[in-house]
Amino acid sequence: KKGKGKDLTADRTIESLYAELVELGIVQPVPPEHTLDAYAGDINVLGSTLERNKYFPDPSMAQVRQMVTELAILPLGASGETVHSTIPGHCKTLLLYGCKDTGKTALAHAIANHTGAVFFNLSPRNTDGKYPGKKETTLMIHMVFKVARTMQPAVIYVDELEKVFLSDKKKLREYKSKELFSRVKKDLLKETKGMKKGERVMIVGCSSEPYLCVKKDQRGFMKEVSRFVYCPVPDDTSRRVVWERCVERRVAETVAAGLVWPEPKAAEDAEDAAAAPEAETEAADDTEPAAESAEGETPAEPATEATPETPPAEGGGDTDAAPEGETEPVADAEGGETATVTAMAPDGGILEDDVDDPDAEPEIVRPYSLPRDFDMSMLCACTVGYPSGAIDMACRAVLTPQRVARLVKAGEELTVDELLDKIQLLDKATEMDEAKMKDWTSKLPARVKLEKALNKEEAGDEEEEKPKKKK
Repeated sequence: KKGKGKDLTADRTIESLYAELVELGIVQPVPPEHTLDAYAGDINVLGSTLERNKYFPDPSMAQVRQMVTELAILPLGASGETVHSTIPGHCKTLLLYGCKDTGKTALAHAIANHTGAVFFNLSPRNTDGKYPGKKETTLMIHMVFKVARTMQPAVIYVDELEKVFLSDKKKLREYKSKELFSRVKKDLLKETKGMKKGERVMIVGCSSEPYLCVKKDQRGFMKEVSRFVYCPVPDDTSRRVVWERCVERRVAETVAAGLVWPEPKAAEDAEDAAAAPEAETEAADDTEPAAESAEGETPAEPATEATPETPPAEGGGDTDAAPEGETEPVADAEGGETATVTAMAPDGGILEDDVDDPDAEPEIVRPYSLPRDFDMSMLCACTVGYPSGAIDMACRAVLTPQRVARLVKAGEELTVDELLDKIQLLDKATEMDEAKMKDWTSKLPARVKLEKALNKEEAGDEEEEKPKKKK
C-alpha cells in the first residue's frame, strides 16, 4: 500500500517532537501521590466461597491492585525479551472501567509512577482543538507513538475510550466538541496493530459508560481491547480502610506542606513577641539624646576604653583581643563585677543568645490516626454506595488547614457528623449504574466463554446423574 510505514517526521529530532507534545499538553506530569498504596482497599473474604458456588461477585480493590500489577506494571517495568516471553499474552490495551470516581485515572497515574513511564494524554477532550483535520490527526498519533517507542516505557492514556469507538455522529455532536471524539480511532488502531511484543508501550483506557457502545460499536470495542479490569465501589471491608487512609493522608499532606494554621492564642503570643524588640529599640532611641548631652559636659574618654561589645576590625585593633570562639572577662560599668561575653565569629556566626531553646516541643510528635472511640461502623453504614473518590473529596472538604490545626494542636477530634455533612452533598453510584456495569461485564468475551464452559459442565453432570434405562 502506498505510503505504508512512511515516517512523517523524518526531518525532525525526537527532542523537538517531545518539546512540542509537552507544550501542547499531550505529555503531562503525573502526581507523585498517585500510587497503588493510595488505592486503598481490602480483600473480599467471601469471594472464593461465592466463586466455588458459581457466583462471581465484583472484584475486590485488593484484586484490582494485583491485576494492574500483573497486566501493566510488570510488563512495562521489566526490560528484555526473556521477561516478556514468560508473561502470558501481550496486553497492548488495558481498559479500566467502572462508575465515576472509582479511582480509574489514579490507577493509570500509578502505572506510570511505578514504572517511571512517560505519560501521554490522548483523551478526546484533551486533544480537542489540537491538530485539527484528518492529516494533522494522523501526524499527532504518529508523533505520540514515535516518541513513546523511543522513550519507553510509556503509558498512552485515553479517557472516555468508549466514545472513540462510537460511529453515531449525531450522538457524538451532543458532546459539543470542536472535533469528533472518534477522529483518532483509525490511526490509533493502526498503531496498536503495529505494537510488537517486547515494546514497553501500553494504551491504558478509562471508561465510566462502556455500555454506550452497542451492536457493531460494542463488538469492535471489545475486540480491540486486550484486557478489562473492573474498578468497583468499595465494599464493607474496603470502605473502612478507605476512610482511615483518606483521613490520615489528608492530615499528613497538610502538615507536610506547612499549611497548618496556628491557634488564635498562639498567634497573639507570636505578635507580642515580635512587637517586644521594636518597643525596646524605640526606648533606646529616646535615651540617645540625653546620653549625648551628658557626654558633652565631661571630657571624652580615650578610644582604648571602648565597650567590648563592638568587635575589632579585621587586621587591626587591640592585639590582646580574645581568639575566635573564646570568652574573656569584662568589667561591669556599675558594680565593677566581671561578666562573660562570647566573641562573635568574623563570618557572622550565631551568638549563643540567639540559639533556639532545645527543650522546645515540636508541633507534630506523631502521625495522626483516628481515635479508638471513633464510630467507624456507623460511618461505613451511612456511606454505602459512595465511591472512593467521593470519600477522598469529603475528607479534603472537612480537613481544611484550620481544622487540621485544631485536630493536631488543640486535640479537637474528628466526628462522624462532620464527614457525613460533606459526603451527602456528593453523588454516589446508583443501583442502576451498577446494574448496567454488570450487564456489560456479562457480555465480555472472556465472561461469555466462562459461562459456556460452566453450562457445559452442569449439563454433563446432569447426564451422569440420570439413571440408566433398564433393557
